[in-house]
Amino acid sequence: MSERRYLLYLYGRLNRPKVTERLAVDILSDDPGNKNALLVLASMYVEQQNPEKALLMGRRLVSFYPGDDQALYFLGAAHWLAGQYQEANRIFRDLKIEQFPRKKYPYTTDLASSALLAGDWYRAMLAYQELLRHHDLGNELRDQVRIVLDDIYRTYLPQLHSQYAINFLDFGQLDRWSVGYEHQLSSARRLLVDFKRDDIQLDLSETFRATKEARQQIELTLASVHSSRWGYDLSLGGYGDGVSYGGRLIRTFTPQRKIALVAKGNERATDSLLFELADGRQNRLGVEVDYQFEDEWFLSLDPSFRQSLLEEESIGYGYLVNWSIEKVLFAQSPEVRIGYRGILMRFWEDVSDLSFVDPFLVAGISPAARLEAATNVVSPLIHRHGLYATVTDNLADAWKYRVTLGGDYIDEQSTIGYGGEAEIAFWPRKSIELKSGIAYSSNASTSDSSSGLFQVNFGFRYYF
Repeated sequence: MSERRYLLYLYGRLNRPKVTERLAVDILSDDPGNKNALLVLASMYVEQQNPEKALLMGRRLVSFYPGDDQALYFLGAAHWLAGQYQEANRIFRDLKIEQFPRKKYPYTTDLASSALLAGDWYRAMLAYQELLRHHDLGNELRDQVRIVLDDIYRTYLPQLHSQYAINFLDFGQLDRWSVGYEHQLSSARRLLVDFKRDDIQLDLSETFRATKEARQQIELTLASVHSSRWGYDLSLGGYGDGVSYGGRLIRTFTPQRKIALVAKGNERATDSLLFELADGRQNRLGVEVDYQFEDEWFLSLDPSFRQSLLEEESIGYGYLVNWSIEKVLFAQSPEVRIGYRGILMRFWEDVSDLSFVDPFLVAGISPAARLEAATNVVSPLIHRHGLYATVTDNLADAWKYRVTLGGDYIDEQSTIGYGGEAEIAFWPRKSIELKSGIAYSSNASTSDSSSGLFQVNFGFRYYF
């Protein structure tokens, strides 16, 4: 038996997994509880990222050695490999509390990772802080821990944010401003309060008189995470003439693979300047899909069905599908991605009363022009496909930029559109984030698609 144990150790060090596995199984046939053979197999299966065999061996280890910290570690690691982050987090958490209450915990990295993936952000934050304070980490690993910890701070700590965007179109201007506050109520619930104001301006033309209106709305959102797999958020908003409401049911498979069922009632519709001036609303039911394939491919898909409303009366029904597929060409600095994107929107109008457009029309307009203005509040068709490239990089430790350029075939106009955007972010302190950007599109992707769109935006975020 001693010779076989020595050979098992030797083959394991020589990275001969098949021979090591055969020898370990042979030892276990004579001695089912041989700790050394069980640990070698558990370690090998975890290293090979084989969750089925790792779980089998981890459970076998714990059945023979229920209080052994190595046995519990390999069982926790096996649950992590299997995507069972809640159970992995429980094992690493209990092991720390019961066996390392006042000692350096050797599995802090595993506790931090499993807690974060399980949605236990507060425990993850404490574990990553412990790694920085009490563990001897290399410079590269220390930098990675700081990045993850900063992301936890920016996601879960209280924060104040504001955004201002000026949109210039050929026949008007739209200014959007918002300010909001977010606060973590508990480990699983977060409250968001947002105030939004839109100033819509329509320029004088042969059809429309010069008009300017302001729209304001306040909205409360409660976001809740029940587990690493399920969550929801509920929102309730108030504006001048009514209330809006909605919710999302979110299913998380991994942090990079999520699907959400979305339902919104009486939400603000942004199809065109005229529709926003008339305070257009919509009811919407849709799905949001974000899915990462391996490490290089990303899919975003957002189909929805909707009913458009004016003064609580339906003016028609339609559907909208947005999608994009991205591939990472270079993951290092700078990160370079290329992608294919598309949008398909169909709308079937049901307008019986055209009087809602009268306040925005010049005097003496013909009935045909009046009809055209009313029926083009929401475009009957938007259909385009395009290619784009995005570059993201750090200019310095506190500076980051992102540039996107692309072109689209616009089917409803049988023409080619082009555009791009650039954004720069600056962190004068870790608690303060400043952003500014510009964007241009030769054809706006709304019912104002015959117009070019130029946007300038500014953002501010403060983390308490």
